Parts: sequence; C-alpha cells; structure tokens
Amino acid sequence: MFDAYIWDFDGTLFDTYPNMMTAVMRALKDFDLDIGDEDAYRIIKRHSIKKLVESHGIANSEFVQVFHQYERKIVRPALPFAGTKNTLQKIQDNGSSNFVLSHRDENTLNDLLSRHGLLNYFSAIYSIDTGFPRKPNPAGLNYIIEQFSLVKEKTVIIGDRPMDIQTGDNAGIYTCLFDQDHLLDDLVVDFHVYRMPDILSLSPIQSNTEITP
Repeated sequence: MFDAYIWDFDGTLFDTYPNMMTAVMRALKDFDLDIGDEDAYRIIKRHSIKKLVESHGIANSEFVQVFHQYERKIVRPALPFAGTKNTLQKIQDNGSSNFVLSHRDENTLNDLLSRHGLLNYFSAIYSIDTGFPRKPNPAGLNYIIEQFSLVKEKTVIIGDRPMDIQTGDNAGIYTCLFDQDHLLDDLVVDFHVYRMPDILSLSPIQSNTEITP
C-alpha cells in the first residue's frame, strides 16, 4: 500500500454526477444549448464544465452561476461509491493517511463526509475555499506534500478525470484513475481501477497497471 492517498471528491469518493448532470442539463436549456446528456457527460468527464460551455460561446462564469442555482435546489443527497468507507478505514488501519483535494466548497465537503461517517478518516481536507489554483496546477498537492512531510514515491492521487492525473504528474507523485464508466481507457496513468475496493491492492512497486473487476 501507499503511505498517503490524496483523493478527489466528485466522481471519486462520492457519486455526485447524477445531481450535477441534472443541474447542468437544466442550465444548458436556459442558455438554449441543445446538447445530449451523454455527450455533455463525456465532455465534462474528459475535460470540464468550462470546456463544455465555452466551446459553444458561453462564458463559464455566467453558466456556473445558473448551474449552481439549480444544483442547490436538488434535494436528493449524493452518496459515496460502494466500498468507500471500508477502503478508507483499511487505509487508515494500515497506518496510511487520507487527504481530500477538491474544487468543491468546504461546507459541502464537510456536510457530505460527516453525514456518511467519513470525516474522521481524513488527515486534512482542502476545498476550493482554501485558495489554491485549480487543477491541474499542482500547488495544492505540493502544499499537502510539504505540510505533512509526505514521500512522493509513496504518495498517490486518486481521481476520475484527466485533470486529476495531470495534477499528480505535475507534482511528481503516483496517479490512479477511478473510471467506473470505462470512459477513459486510453488515458496514460500509473493505475487504472474501476471499483473502489481495487484501490487497496495498489502499491508503489506497480505502475501502468489496469485492475479489472
């Protein structure tokens, strides 16, 4: 196992995409953009909401404001992926550390993690409110590494999008893609997993590994 696991949140620890995509599709309609939900999902997973809307001539700042208004109105709570709690606990029981580095706001992160009994599994949580540049800028990762004296050769970042992997590459640590939809099979990454429990089998001596169910 690794000594430190640095997690993305949306689409990695929690399955927030169903709620997110509902809000995205409603906002797209407000901007008179006719984009299929599957096409929109693929673009967001491979790139970002910014890429999706700016490619159609819409300012990202304007779109995100409308998107967040819809997202806040969605009452059904997002859930952690199957096996998340057990995975985090086993990492902690092994003496390793978990961290969160996310573009989510601090209140949402703390609320969802607390609601599902996951908050205490993390040594530190860094949200967009922390003020780090957005991924793939490695400033947030570098801060965690320096603050907690992590060894890069024993540290891995886990995320569901290319920007997470690029962030890890830029910081010089191991990278793991959590790709339950098999949408990014072509992405070059140290580890490629499709189920949460598979993360427990990763170790620094492996690389360029695909772990299939």
